[in-house]
Amino acid sequence: MLVMLTFERDNNAIINSVLTRVNKEPEALESWCVTGDHDVVLQVLPTDMEAFDDFTNRVRHKDDSVKYFRTLVVLKHFKANSSIPPAE
Repeated sequence: MLVMLTFERDNNAIINSVLTRVNKEPEALESWCVTGDHDVVLQVLPTDMEAFDDFTNRVRHKDDSVKYFRTLVVLKHFKANSSIPPAE
């Protein structure tokens, strides 16, 4: 599951504060600062929907700086490659 966060303002201190807190959540596997429509993307793996609901409430309602909290559910995983190809 991917969670996209968009903040009220583009402020590094706010983003870093939220990421420091969110990265301590057991459901959060990875986090990325991104460009485009969102500011942060999280890969989360809740144990069940109740755990995801709890995670959502802790992240979304803990800080007023989170403007949008959007989710994508991965239905099928086609390719995983954790290695970086060598530079040419």
